[in-house]
Amino acid sequence: MTATNVTIDLNGFSLTAAGINSTANGIISMGSGLTLRNGTIAGWFNGALSFSSKNKIENGLFSSGSASGGGLNLDDVSSILGSTFNVLVVTP
Repeated sequence: MTATNVTIDLNGFSLTAAGINSTANGIISMGSGLTLRNGTIAGWFNGALSFSSKNKIENGLFSSGSASGGGLNLDDVSSILGSTFNVLVVTP
């Protein structure tokens, strides 16, 4: 996705990869201001991969990576509220 200021509210649902050794990415964002909230992102090599700034993680997002990789890989996270991670990589 290349749009800016996008909010993905999973509304309690899960975005889950098909296999336990997935090398695929779940959400890829090139635009700034990605907000992820309220659900589970699991089993992906990178559940969310963002190359932009001002990302937010809010309201009970749970993320865990696959057996081969990480959970969330985000550049410039501006806030993290009430969430749980298996792996979180933040690049300033």
